[in-house]
Amino acid sequence: MGSVTTGVPVGFGASPRVLAFRLGAGGILAALLAFSEEISALSPAGVAAVTFGVLGCLIALCVRARTQGVLSCSAVYLVLLVLFHFGLALPLALHRPLVSSDGQLGFDWILSVSTGRIFTIAAIGVAAAAVGMSLPASSTGRVHRDRSTGTDTPADMPAPPTRSAATGVVGFAVLAASISLMLLLIRRAGGSGLLFGSYEDLIALAYRDPLVPYLDFGLGFGLMLLTVDGGRRLRRAGYLMFGLFALIALPLGMRGTILFPVAAAAVAHMMRRSGDVPSFPPAEAAGRGPSRWTGMGAALLAGVVLLSAVGALRDIRQHGLAEVTLSQIGFGPLDGLAEMGASLRPVAEAVAWRDGYGEPAAGGRTYTGQLARIIEGRVLGIPQPPAEIDDRLFNTVIRERSGPIGGSPIAEAYYNFGVPGVVAILFVIGLLCGWLDGWRSRWTDAACSVLLVPLLIGVRNDFTPLPMQVLVGTVVLVAVRAAGHWWRKASPGRWSDVPRVGSGSLNDSAPPARLAPQGLPGPQGLPGSRRMRGAQRTSTGLRSLASR
Repeated sequence: MGSVTTGVPVGFGASPRVLAFRLGAGGILAALLAFSEEISALSPAGVAAVTFGVLGCLIALCVRARTQGVLSCSAVYLVLLVLFHFGLALPLALHRPLVSSDGQLGFDWILSVSTGRIFTIAAIGVAAAAVGMSLPASSTGRVHRDRSTGTDTPADMPAPPTRSAATGVVGFAVLAASISLMLLLIRRAGGSGLLFGSYEDLIALAYRDPLVPYLDFGLGFGLMLLTVDGGRRLRRAGYLMFGLFALIALPLGMRGTILFPVAAAAVAHMMRRSGDVPSFPPAEAAGRGPSRWTGMGAALLAGVVLLSAVGALRDIRQHGLAEVTLSQIGFGPLDGLAEMGASLRPVAEAVAWRDGYGEPAAGGRTYTGQLARIIEGRVLGIPQPPAEIDDRLFNTVIRERSGPIGGSPIAEAYYNFGVPGVVAILFVIGLLCGWLDGWRSRWTDAACSVLLVPLLIGVRNDFTPLPMQVLVGTVVLVAVRAAGHWWRKASPGRWSDVPRVGSGSLNDSAPPARLAPQGLPGPQGLPGSRRMRGAQRTSTGLRSLASR
């Protein structure tokens, strides 16, 4: 039978929900661009309320347009983009005092004269990403993915070695190596005491290492590959290992190091959830209406718990695990929301540089800086300045001018090209997320990790490490695929005598159904999966008779 969905698009239909998402996202982006001056002129509380409400509508439209719901690539990226750029909007709209004991994360910068401008530019970026996400849509029916072998074998025969199984093993190995190297890096930078120190100590001593962005990628990449293709025992071992690492990392303040891999693994879990990838008609049409709302309710509850934990971790990382007392820890979800929203600060800094000080646009310098360093330094032999002082790297610009406050795709786009750059670059990011939701095969699920993990990490970081992260992930997957192909070619005799259902002469009379929409009868009135199992039993019985 073979793999039936290689390169099969699950995504360019136009259901009512997808049309609503397209029209809503396009209309909101057009309104933000047309009335940006009026929105920017509102009071800080007013502009925070308007933008937060509008973006909440975008999230709702995105979740309803994706059959994977809140665990689609698009929805996960959009939610994280909003949380990290508009977490301050809700407390500000509710007139809640923005108080933080953490000097680095003080919120006085948001109450500047350009508060409205900051929120408006960030909202334009989020809306542009949503427009890109809305273009790919889902088609009708269910597309069967053969996850086990890529070709069907009789039920009583062992499965041949597969590339997907190897992918799960490689994912576990990458995850274990990334965790080990991260712990060794922290210990080498500050000794064992740094594992119980504060976030400021961690940044000053360990996070300046250029290997850190690639270890962050390795954590997400390995965990996602493990979730997509790992066996049950291997997944459990990997999850346990990652959970133990999280117990050390979270009190240190390594929030993104844990959150982004978990988000990527949640998307991968939805991919793996069944051998079939669901698409339209919506779940309600199949008699599973409450499941979507139950899932959204569970996600909301998990979000409240997460935000409460983030607020507590902020206090722990400020004082250090060894010094903090219970009375110094707060558990308010709004505090956690404000803590995550502090990642809007790079946007505020970029707006101040461009609008306040009249600094000219960088013209894409920070997007090509890393490539220029490699070509000029490694290929042409031209001496390059150290990365810590090279203003062609956006993280260097941010660190030198404002300290270690992270990055933002919106801030970097505005710094390079202004508002048109924000629209264009965030649109492309959204289009990539929508494409990842719209295509499904045995290999695109694994390949999704190559793009999704760097995009998620980039929500609060700069563009500099992203090309190399994608390149490293691509090389790993290509190597795994080549190794699996070589293994199957190197031992053809072991599996050549195993007839394939639907391909041998014994099965010519009853080829199995390749595609069958969910809930609809397959050929001759039988569902596709039942017919395929019947063909397998027929093949096994005929071989048994022939052997006698």
